[in-house]
Amino acid sequence: MADYVIFVRDYCGTYHARSNGKQASCTAGPKQAAERVAGKLFGDRPFTMKTVTKFTFIATEGNHEI
Repeated sequence: MADYVIFVRDYCGTYHARSNGKQASCTAGPKQAAERVAGKLFGDRPFTMKTVTKFTFIATEGNHEI
């Protein structure tokens, strides 16, 4: 089981997220950008997201609450 910290930054209305060499951007919001990176990190495996701050998230493998 792996946990990843995902950092997001806002640049001109686009949210850029990064973690473990993966990156994604999204204009909808910081959580959506973080979810895109988590999707790249976990592939088809299920994951859960926890908000730490407005621009920091933790993605954990599995369907459990954290």
